[in-house]
Amino acid sequence: MARDILITPADGTLVFSGSSEPLSSSFIGDDSGSVTLYLEKTGNQSFGIEGSGSTVVKVDGTQGRLFSITDEMSGSIFSANTIAGLPVIEAFSDNKVTLGPYSSPLIVDTSGNISGSATSTGSFGYGYIDNKLGIGTTSPVYNLDVTGDLGIRWRASDNETLVQFDKSNDDGRIKVYANNSLTSVIHGNGNSYFNGGNVGIGTTSPTTTLDVSGSMRSTSETITPSAGLSFTWTIDFTESNNYLLEMDKDTILSASRDDRCVGQSGIIAFRQDGSGGHDLTLESKFKTPRGASITWDDGADEINLISYYVVSQSLIAINYMGNFS
Repeated sequence: MARDILITPADGTLVFSGSSEPLSSSFIGDDSGSVTLYLEKTGNQSFGIEGSGSTVVKVDGTQGRLFSITDEMSGSIFSANTIAGLPVIEAFSDNKVTLGPYSSPLIVDTSGNISGSATSTGSFGYGYIDNKLGIGTTSPVYNLDVTGDLGIRWRASDNETLVQFDKSNDDGRIKVYANNSLTSVIHGNGNSYFNGGNVGIGTTSPTTTLDVSGSMRSTSETITPSAGLSFTWTIDFTESNNYLLEMDKDTILSASRDDRCVGQSGIIAFRQDGSGGHDLTLESKFKTPRGASITWDDGADEINLISYYVVSQSLIAINYMGNFS
């Protein structure tokens, strides 16, 4: 195949001449002294550099390297604008690619992983990940798997915080806000609280601070039922404990049915409120000694005590210890 040859006429132009139509050139300058080289030919045009060794094409400007391409299979093999302050595109022989601002480009490594500057920001119309997303981990197990001291905060359009997930020492917390003020906290190993309204268990429309639709069970401490209808208090006797029930309504005393309850014992105190007059009904499994009776005093602020011993799942022996005002 015939090769074009370079002919330099006296006028300074370049003419590539050979078996095909010559490819001519022209130099055009401007007032600043810049000169532009144009290669002109009718029809398809091409420019080729061939050799038996490595081939390199470089274009340099006053600020540095503007463009380079090579078939040397080491280091950078293609680049455009590798000058500080200009956008950069660069491909390397190990398949790595960089794209973007010179100081903090987007990098695609040899495994296809994408990374960039830690301070990079941006926006997308929408996006999705068709697998698992790991933050701080390269092997996510869940759809969103976060490892490390990271927090997640959900803000409203007016920048007010709504929900926040974070950690305290080695346990997790969920914080809920209203009007940018913290109202509720669920703490894995600390105090949890709800200050934003009523809490319902078994009901979607609680009317009191804690509104329970159904029976309640307690292993210890004090229970104060709300006023109104009779209240059923179910005690979990799986451990020996003393109990105090603040009575402001008629109360039914029940007990859990569990083999672990057998052998447990303790004292139960019932304290009437300031108005008194509230009755106590014992579930049938509570039995007093033969011939014994309970003289219940339901006067205002009266305290009645009984001791208990769990004989079996169906029998709890109790003894009335008297009343104290």
